[in-house]
Amino acid sequence: MAIPDARVAPAARVLPHVLVSVELNPGGSATIKANAKTLVTPTGSADGGQPRGKIVKANLLKKSDPASLGFDPSRLQCAQGLLEQHVSENKYEGCQIAVARHGSIVLDKTYGTCPDISKRGAPKDDTLFRMRSITKTFTAAVIWSLVEEGKLSFFDHVIDYIPEFAANGKEGVTLYHLMTHQAGFPNVDVTKHGWADHKKMREEICAYLLEFAPGTRIAYHRFSAHWVLAAIIEQVTGKDFRDVMRERIFVPLGIEDEMFVGLPDQEHDRVAREHSPPGRLGVPIDFITLENTAEWYRSGHPAGGGVATARSLVTFFQMLGNGGEIGGKRLFSRRMIEYVTRVHTGDRLNELVHDNIPEVASYGLGVFVRGKQLDMRTYGSLASPTTFANGAGLNGIAWSDPETGVSLAYLNNSYFPTKRWIYGEMEKLSNIVYSAVL
Repeated sequence: MAIPDARVAPAARVLPHVLVSVELNPGGSATIKANAKTLVTPTGSADGGQPRGKIVKANLLKKSDPASLGFDPSRLQCAQGLLEQHVSENKYEGCQIAVARHGSIVLDKTYGTCPDISKRGAPKDDTLFRMRSITKTFTAAVIWSLVEEGKLSFFDHVIDYIPEFAANGKEGVTLYHLMTHQAGFPNVDVTKHGWADHKKMREEICAYLLEFAPGTRIAYHRFSAHWVLAAIIEQVTGKDFRDVMRERIFVPLGIEDEMFVGLPDQEHDRVAREHSPPGRLGVPIDFITLENTAEWYRSGHPAGGGVATARSLVTFFQMLGNGGEIGGKRLFSRRMIEYVTRVHTGDRLNELVHDNIPEVASYGLGVFVRGKQLDMRTYGSLASPTTFANGAGLNGIAWSDPETGVSLAYLNNSYFPTKRWIYGEMEKLSNIVYSAVL
């Protein structure tokens, strides 16, 4: 079944918010009357971050003083100091951080002044940063919702929905295999011809070749598995998976203006382009050109093509950490969140890792779970065993700790040649936030 690509003519897409009038208030805020509702939009973030570049919809998270939510403000200042240091030392050109607890956001800050970070200039509070592999969690979340509606089971075989996927001996692959990186084809991907033409995409995933028998090994499927999940979503719903994600996740959370999987062309100037110049951290690597293109932004690659602000990302992870509900909006049952955020792979090792450093897989269904492993540094050595997360390649992280109710999202615009430095810095950042809880 061919799904039409709504992004082929992205200029024709209309964002769902129509502004009727704007009145300037004393102090620089603006009163906006939109769709019969009145919204007041401040000129900057709650703690004096960069000014906004455009008017955005109010977030479901309330804005609260850190101390009122049980945080030590001085410790959160340490987190800000670490990111200021990164920018001042040219580790990257810009970043965002958002910290929330119990349905309230206590830190929402943008850093960087580089005029070349995006087509429109220096980063602002609505600048979009690459989510990379955190996108996988959103593709998985659509699967969760379809399971809750009885339209799918995690243990269904792919061929139950796409019979031709049986080619090359893949008839045994299940959705569970795909979501736990056990499907057997970790090193393949869909070509860019299939990004917009989903009939071509479907043909390409059906032509995948197995590298090992499904379920026998764990090897991180960087790109391949989530294209298969996307095709299943399209088969079951009859819609483009990117539109399904927007309808089921982004719109209900009120983050559809700050999170995109499949970015319309008129929003491309908001993207913080990734920079990996030669000599960064002393190791020369090529500039990432393919993933700084309109084709890539528009594709909404289901394993790594999403873009977002940190505050929109922390809204989603707060919802998960709160058992599937936030701000009066319930997206998932508490039982579903408990199921997908438990460890499903035991103490087995992930065989496909960065820097050839073995690590325990610790996979849930769409997230990593901290567990009791000593080497899960990225999410903070101080994290509780129930903390779950996902990482944006080597340029960001998002996590939620159900025990404390705290969530963090951090995104920057660089891709580092080695995980050693950035993993260490993300551990420091996470540990600071954990230790800020009184």
